Amino acid sequence: MDPLSALGVASSTIQIFDFGTKIWSKINEVYKSEAGTSLAYESLTNDAKRLCDINSQMSKLLTPEHLERTLTQNEENVVAVCVECNSAAEELLEAFSKLSIKESDQVRNNAFLGHLRQLLKRSFQGGASKEFENTEGLTSRKPKRQRKLERKWDAVRTVVQEIWMRKDIDGLHHRIEGLKRSLASAILINIQEGMTTSTIRRSNPPPRKESKWETAETVGDWLKTHELDTPQIRMNLVDALSNKPLDPANVRSETSLASDVLGTIHTNTELQPWSVTADQMIVSVLEKLLFAEMFDREVRIPETFSTTFQWIFSEPRNPDKPWDSFTLWLTIGSSIYWITGKPGSGKSTLMKMLFESQQTHDRLNQWAGGTPIVTAAFYIWNSGSNLLMSQEGLLRSILGQAYKKRLELPSACLRSKLQAFFMVKGSTMRLALAWKDLLQLLRFLVEEDDQPVKYFFLIDGLDEFCGDQSKLVSLVHTLGTYSNIKICVSSRPHNVFEDGFRQQPSLILQYLTSDDIELYISVNLAEKSGFRELAWSAPEEAKQLVQEISTKASGVFLWVILAVHSLATGLMDGDRVRDLRSRLHEIPAELEDLFKKMLHGLEGRYFREAARLFRIYHASQQEGNSFPHGLSLLALDFADDATFESITDLQMKPLTGEECYMRSTSMKRRLNSRCKGLLEIERPRKLNGYHWSTRELDRLACDAESGDVLAISALHAYGKDLAQTKVQYLHKTVKDYLESPQVWRIVENATRDHDIDPQVSLHLSNIWLWKSFEHGTACTTTAPFTTSTEFLEHLLSSSLALARDDKATYCRLQDIVAETLYGTDPATSTFRQSLGIVSPVDDFLSLAVSCNMFEYVAEKLRQSRLDDSLPVYQSSRLLQMAVARTSAPLQVISQQPVDEWESDIDSDTDSDSDPENSCSENSGRKDAQSKGKLLQRRPGPNAYIVRMLLRSGADSELAFNGTCSRQIVFHRLSEDRPEFVDELHEILAIFGKETEKHGSKLSWWAHKGTGLLKKRKKGRESDP
Repeated sequence: MDPLSALGVASSTIQIFDFGTKIWSKINEVYKSEAGTSLAYESLTNDAKRLCDINSQMSKLLTPEHLERTLTQNEENVVAVCVECNSAAEELLEAFSKLSIKESDQVRNNAFLGHLRQLLKRSFQGGASKEFENTEGLTSRKPKRQRKLERKWDAVRTVVQEIWMRKDIDGLHHRIEGLKRSLASAILINIQEGMTTSTIRRSNPPPRKESKWETAETVGDWLKTHELDTPQIRMNLVDALSNKPLDPANVRSETSLASDVLGTIHTNTELQPWSVTADQMIVSVLEKLLFAEMFDREVRIPETFSTTFQWIFSEPRNPDKPWDSFTLWLTIGSSIYWITGKPGSGKSTLMKMLFESQQTHDRLNQWAGGTPIVTAAFYIWNSGSNLLMSQEGLLRSILGQAYKKRLELPSACLRSKLQAFFMVKGSTMRLALAWKDLLQLLRFLVEEDDQPVKYFFLIDGLDEFCGDQSKLVSLVHTLGTYSNIKICVSSRPHNVFEDGFRQQPSLILQYLTSDDIELYISVNLAEKSGFRELAWSAPEEAKQLVQEISTKASGVFLWVILAVHSLATGLMDGDRVRDLRSRLHEIPAELEDLFKKMLHGLEGRYFREAARLFRIYHASQQEGNSFPHGLSLLALDFADDATFESITDLQMKPLTGEECYMRSTSMKRRLNSRCKGLLEIERPRKLNGYHWSTRELDRLACDAESGDVLAISALHAYGKDLAQTKVQYLHKTVKDYLESPQVWRIVENATRDHDIDPQVSLHLSNIWLWKSFEHGTACTTTAPFTTSTEFLEHLLSSSLALARDDKATYCRLQDIVAETLYGTDPATSTFRQSLGIVSPVDDFLSLAVSCNMFEYVAEKLRQSRLDDSLPVYQSSRLLQMAVARTSAPLQVISQQPVDEWESDIDSDTDSDSDPENSCSENSGRKDAQSKGKLLQRRPGPNAYIVRMLLRSGADSELAFNGTCSRQIVFHRLSEDRPEFVDELHEILAIFGKETEKHGSKLSWWAHKGTGLLKKRKKGRESDP
């Protein structure tokens, strides 16, 4: 035979052999299957059944009886597609029923039983035959070998028939997929039509003039911009209907998107009713608007004193002090009212009173004339979190409050807008909403509603906004163009606000509060026995003194509070009237000068201690600090008192009630004496929400002295409540004064000899709070932790901010935690188990590797290379732990970029490496840098930790319990875990490169790992 013919015969033989192998494999699969069919068709059968169920539910929802109206054309189209889809699914099920060996068994058994029944009827006569009439329960008693042989032949028949019918089945399958996409499109078009129809029937009037909405569009334009019938939005719709989020990161094309959507439908046996889905969409949007500290500023604003500010609900009477009637504006006025005034004049207190007053709401109801009113307020605060002084926080708070109240009213159109917004945003709803999205939601709220609604918005402290204040003014004017909106704003008289609101109704607060100030002075001084005696013996002089204080105050309430406190001290010391006048004249008329006098009045040691407290509080307000929820009185006490040695020696036990009481009350006195009221605390509240009163505390103290157990217990409860109170500046003007460059330099110079930096003191305080944490309560911390594990995770994560600037101090702090978790005390083992930290995490470095604490591991390995303190077996054991990692015992999140610590690891390595061999490393580094802060959140092994350990002497071939690190990597790759494949391939390449450094040629490990990684990356780049 010539060579060409021989090659043809060999090729045909191989093809026949390959086909026969596949046939035999398929026969074996069918034979062993419990369902009696191939796995692929078994899955499709289940999917088809679920699809029939879903279509049945959808058809029931879209009926005139259920909707209580006739169906629209689009709804009829949805029903038609459901019917057609159901028909195709039933055809597919019928086809699959012929491709099962169970079907053959059933046919054979039925034939056998029928034949047996005929034989029995012939053998018996008369009544005896009745005993054998019901033979349905009989089963074949064929030999086991014969039954197995018949099942094998049935498997062969099923596979042959499957090959014969494959074309028909594939056609039905593709038809169903097309119908599913048509069904999703029909649903989306129906929703879009509903939104458009609702906006046509809008009840709210259009703006009085053209509004400047930046990127926000009308509903009609927004619908044109965001066509709802797209692959991405179809995925978002199924995400909502199935209540199972899809992962957009795994979606690379419309084809794969469709398969993911179909997969989600298949895995859910029941489609949620649309009403449930719609509610979940709306809740998802609302959850992205609300934030924890939204009302922090509001609750800290003091209540109005007695009957102060009630004049605002009357008409202006004094022509020398003109102002625009607030009540007239509430009832018939234009859309914007501006309240301005000096710092400390009481603007925030007035704004809070206005929003809470029933008189305000009564007059708003007159304006509304029976139309529902939705109200919302926001108090901008530059001493709080970033959200409390940003446009984002302003809109999120206003929108969150307003949407919540508006949705309590009939709101079909608004609900449709939110549903469409959710479907357009989809998976991005897991992230913070962008400014343009918030602006769009605001326009959705105030425009094109299906019933008339009026809105009242109150925004306090525009001058405390951190950003372009002119944009804030523009936003207020945009809202002011709508006749169904009233908006009241307050600010200091800065030029940007003067220019923006000078044409609007307004008032200047300090010109209108003289009567309120005199009332405050009279009532507060009257509480002092010395002033009561003066008022009795010389009433005219007492009255004149009150007037002099009011005149010098110039309408600034904060100045009055501080001045009255100074005069009260004089009255306690027995000052006569002329002494009080002399003291009053010595008080500077301007707030800044008054603050300066207060600080200069402190003695040297007290001023240094006050400066220390100011710096600690200032550090607690910086972004990324240890106390994002505010600094408590107890935390400030710990920060002021803590040293590295005292925290290291501190035992792990909760504070007793007596300790909490003594520390809290002592720190309160220290704060008052050192800071002279410039730093203050909130009034402590009981668990029932009521404030502790001075009279009640005095009574409890007297009873406790006599040994009353209940009184002692009550004082301990007070101590815990006092410990939780937040520390804050007396007023924004105090912050502005103290943190001005000139004054802050004085504060810093006063504490330059202190050994511990304020940021470090806060971290030591955090460790102290963790060591004294009481399980299940928050009595020693202002953060919402309920377990010691949560507290420890926060502790480790927040301290990472120090690693960038002071790695030695950062490691020293972690060593204190290490001593607590792995010290010589036998109780540490039990404590670790309660935290879920178990073997093989037997020391803190192991815990750091398990939690991907890059900074700590890098610094410890750097130190070990210098002093040769880390044996090879220990570093190799850590390496094995790193490559075997799937999840961490603690969720520790880094707060700094990767490149800063990795440069330390690379500093002692050869920079002239082969570019081809280092492609995996470089690409991984860029990938890590791009991920930034989220890198440590990921489960699985981490290439950076592996590289650190290898360069510190770890051996990837050193076995523990019969397995080395390389074997673990290959074993994990064979398990086909897609989320870890890239990391494992990169580690494989790193193993090879480290081997090459000690050998003469590139190892097989480097070729294997780098080649696989390149192949996967090339495959991803080729995806559309």
